Amino acid sequence: MPHDKYNAKRGTSFHIQDKQDTHELKKYINKCIICGCEGYSPIILENDFFNPASDANPPPYNHANRMFYRNRYIYDKLTSIFKKPLKLDNLGRCEDCGKLKDIGIF
Repeated sequence: MPHDKYNAKRGTSFHIQDKQDTHELKKYINKCIICGCEGYSPIILENDFFNPASDANPPPYNHANRMFYRNRYIYDKLTSIFKKPLKLDNLGRCEDCGKLKDIGIF
């Protein structure tokens, strides 16, 4: 498994290339189109996605509760890889690049 940017394939994330279900995780990774910084989407912090307080008493695993365990896996994995969420505007820019672009630095 390569751990440098030169051996990674185009379109793959450096952080999650060892997982077989990367398409599930990549849906919730935001990347700024200007500076390239990455972070998880703020959507996973909402209570209807996954509530960490409900993890104290998880439901039994079955077909009806598979979304709970899928969302818990995504939440745990992305919050351990990335330390903070990255909110993007409608043009795909992070907040810092959006401020700099709006005042004319870029």
